[in-house]
Amino acid sequence: MASRKGTRVIINTYNKKAKEHIKAILRDFLDDDGAAECAEPLLTCVDELVKNAIKANYKYLVIRREIARRVFNRKLADGVRLRMGKEHFERAAVEIAKDGNVSAKVREILDQESVYIALSNRAYDEKREFDGEEQKKISSLDRFQSIRKEIRGGEIKTILAIERRNGRLSITVTNTAPILTRDLQRIEEKRREYIQYLAEGREHEFFINNIDTSESGFGLGYAVITSCLCGLGIQADEALVIEPSDETTVRLLVSTEKMRHSTDREVELVPV
Repeated sequence: MASRKGTRVIINTYNKKAKEHIKAILRDFLDDDGAAECAEPLLTCVDELVKNAIKANYKYLVIRREIARRVFNRKLADGVRLRMGKEHFERAAVEIAKDGNVSAKVREILDQESVYIALSNRAYDEKREFDGEEQKKISSLDRFQSIRKEIRGGEIKTILAIERRNGRLSITVTNTAPILTRDLQRIEEKRREYIQYLAEGREHEFFINNIDTSESGFGLGYAVITSCLCGLGIQADEALVIEPSDETTVRLLVSTEKMRHSTDREVELVPV
């Protein structure tokens, strides 16, 4: 169970086992605050934040490999780390990130990851280890296995932290890699665009018009989060903050008391 002060979880693979662990922690905090009815929308927010962080880490590692190949004319050997802060990464990555090949590689990793997670979830549900055929299938997921090995090395992480801060619930998701300014701008643009659609009662049109995920879906997860927060009577632009640096942290700070009072009233939507 979660500590009344706070808890911290490192997530390598976001499978069913990890999700259930996180759900139990968050529900414990909400039960303590008498806000159990707010669990599902907040769980959706956490789900999107974690998936976005993992996806961003994959993109960072793909770009970093390309930087090593193009700039330093070498392949990164196992255990060799190319240390780059936000400024240096941004400068070296800006042209590489425009290459559609990066998005294609990230998409292939995500597709292979989904196969691994499906196998992992089945084994978890059946309370068993992977069988021979599953092991063989997992071994064939070359791009995912390569990136997973790099992440399990410990340098690049996805970290979830939940704690109480001045009477509010603080949920932070950190991926230990910098975010490109271009991606950050896209996220902010999509957040503003979604709020406009929502205020006009055309929420469904936003997702129809943004079905193209060629840019790895940046921004769409934040539209889902904004929708959940609005339903809880929370102004998303005030509660949700992205802190870009050498690491990227997304901080969600909410009042469980305010959420409890908002579950039975309508929320006025104001475009930002």
